[in-house]
Amino acid sequence: MGEFTGNFVEKKITNDDRLSLKNVQNIYFKNVGSRTVMIGQFKLRAEQEKHIHTGNTTIDQISLDISFISGLGDKNELYVHYIKIPDCQCS
Repeated sequence: MGEFTGNFVEKKITNDDRLSLKNVQNIYFKNVGSRTVMIGQFKLRAEQEKHIHTGNTTIDQISLDISFISGLGDKNELYVHYIKIPDCQCS
């Protein structure tokens, strides 16, 4: 099995979106806004963070729906970073 070199990716998401996790490792989310956000099936309130530790396992063709919940707060801002493995032939 070969060793892959990944790229560190940072994003700021401010609207409802879909995040592809294809060829991604070690994902980190932090809600830096004031509105609660749903990431897949889990809820992240303001200032909360979530790590998805995958180690050397690379995720294959999964997407997470990201949606901001209306209610208290007026700022949609989700910080995301992960490692993208560009040439991975995941199976």
